[in-house]
Amino acid sequence: MNILVITTLYPGTQSETPSDVTFAVHKLVSGLERFGITVKKVLKPKHLIYWRTLSLKPVNYSTNIETVKVHTKTFFNLPKLGFKPSKSDWRFLEENVQGIDLIVSHMPIGGEIASLIEMKFNVPFIHVAHGTDLLYLNQLKLIMNRARFLFARSDSIKRYLESYGYPVKGVCFSGIERELIVSIEDALKREQSKNNVLNIISVCNLQKLKNLDVVLHALTELDENIPWTYTIVGDGSERENLEQLISELGLSRRVRMLGYKRREKCLGLMRKSNVFIMPSAPETFGLAYLEAMASGCVVIGAEGWGIDGVVKDEVNGYLVAPRESGQIMQSLQTVWNTPQTEIIENSITTIKNYTAEEATKNYAQMIKLHSTT
Repeated sequence: MNILVITTLYPGTQSETPSDVTFAVHKLVSGLERFGITVKKVLKPKHLIYWRTLSLKPVNYSTNIETVKVHTKTFFNLPKLGFKPSKSDWRFLEENVQGIDLIVSHMPIGGEIASLIEMKFNVPFIHVAHGTDLLYLNQLKLIMNRARFLFARSDSIKRYLESYGYPVKGVCFSGIERELIVSIEDALKREQSKNNVLNIISVCNLQKLKNLDVVLHALTELDENIPWTYTIVGDGSERENLEQLISELGLSRRVRMLGYKRREKCLGLMRKSNVFIMPSAPETFGLAYLEAMASGCVVIGAEGWGIDGVVKDEVNGYLVAPRESGQIMQSLQTVWNTPQTEIIENSITTIKNYTAEEATKNYAQMIKLHSTT
């Protein structure tokens, strides 16, 4: 089977790193060949608003990201009209659907272009909804009118869309390398040593939706007898605001902001921590949660978003309302005051079902099953 993948959520150059753009979809796509699916190309649309005074130059280039050919191209979005492909755009799209059995689109813009192709050239497509799709439900409705089926990137997105009447055929989850998973014995050693200090960590792009400001407020509400440290790894638009808040709350001696670190360093820091916390909303999925579970951390995530469904509250981690500092504080106190042996054992057992191999296998099986339905 030959497929074309259309998504904005993909690296467009070899120099890009996970700090520039997520590689989560790439990890799924790059493994499809092992399951009999040939990815002829990934089309990465660059999305510009057309104005006569526009100074940005259109782009149109191809590169290889590992074994996957990626073509980055500007498509103009007209005010109020949405995408209005030019004659050259139509020629480009027609050339790229030759010999294609199925299109798989991710993100709203990918779905919109796939629906235009289906309408013009009668090439079927499946759309994979991410957290961003939830912000554009009217657009998703138009995409769904043309799509063969709708998938979701997490259980929480699936539940949300189905509550609005969008039928979702399955979940395309992400996975991590199996070798990253620590043994239950090593994870429990850390649990036994937490009597000295509760080591808390967050690893993410520093954006408002990560709700780390709420975590900081929650830490000020913790029982004063709990010794704790908090390490924030990552960079982004919220860094300066978080640094100012840390100072205002008087937490400078107990909170470290390390900036961006390579993945290997992040994993090392997780393996020295007791708790990974990231109450992100909206959040599609987040590989950092899986990496934290694999590292033996107790994970605290946002109820109803991203990791909800993988993490089950008080079973293999904790779920909190994303903007409720009181709930975050209570979860941290629970981790400190009660043994987490069962939570950690369940977490390690869970993460073994979320390896990269299992994720790609699931992605391929869903594509194959629903391409012929």
